[in-house]
Amino acid sequence: MKKEIRELIKKLEMRTGMRDGKRVIEIDKKNAPNAKEVSFIKANREEIIKELLAIREEKEEQKRLEKLQAKERNIKIVWKDGEYLSDYMVIQNSELIEDLGLGKYILGWGVKVSKELVDALGKEFTATQAREYARPILEEKAAKKAKKEIEKTERLEELKAQAKVLGHKVEVRTYNAPCDGTVSECDLDIVTEWIDGKGNITKTRTHTH
Repeated sequence: MKKEIRELIKKLEMRTGMRDGKRVIEIDKKNAPNAKEVSFIKANREEIIKELLAIREEKEEQKRLEKLQAKERNIKIVWKDGEYLSDYMVIQNSELIEDLGLGKYILGWGVKVSKELVDALGKEFTATQAREYARPILEEKAAKKAKKEIEKTERLEELKAQAKVLGHKVEVRTYNAPCDGTVSECDLDIVTEWIDGKGNITKTRTHTH
């Protein structure tokens, strides 16, 4: 039965989707089933939907595996001379280099890497070497981020205590942001964040015309 269902799914290019909160079988008009196939579909609707969902999951898993495998390829780098930019560019496994923060994508050019990276690892190296090289860099970034979050939390606690003593909200920060569209002829808003004695944060928005 499973083989027969899968063969029909392939032949009719079936899909499954949601309609009015219910899962349905979708078939394009160009692949309209004949009377015998319609009867088979009606009689085995639930089984067909299960197979369609299983096929979808299999395809997604295959894509995940292919992506993981692609990131295990060696990294290859070349020097690229351009009209406006000349630098080292990744020509293989640029996805991993970007994930590790070792390269930057330049629109219309490619993924650029530093001379320091090339000096350290050469123009071709393994994914493992890239991860080992990136580890201390990533750890340092994570430590800085954690420190920043701790400092932010401590500052908010101080402002919260201040607001509690004063009996009113105190300013946390002020920054510029695109207009929220609630007024006409305004492109930029000045947003101010406030904190009260209970730790609730609110925002006020001043439009610039």
